[in-house]
Amino acid sequence: MSLAISKRKRATASSSFTRTANVLKEDLNKVEPDKSVLDDKFIKLQTVNTELKGYDSVILDLMIAAEVTDDDLNNEVISCEEYLDEFISLSRRIKEKDG
Repeated sequence: MSLAISKRKRATASSSFTRTANVLKEDLNKVEPDKSVLDDKFIKLQTVNTELKGYDSVILDLMIAAEVTDDDLNNEVISCEEYLDEFISLSRRIKEKDG
């Protein structure tokens, strides 16, 4: 798979992640969140997060093979970390609501 195709596929997954994360945040901010919405959307977020990590790995491998600059690689890693940070934050918030 080419780098361009992998990046487009990841962009689609990223959009799905963002939409799902926004629904979760909206529900988490309610006085009484809907537990079924939280459960369902979190399962979806986990699935999309796994998909994103797969694309991230492929993209980084392709970039290394293409001998991109270290700056380009670092920028790519920073982009990947943003989604991981968001996933961790939402995971914690959901656990706190369950507790």
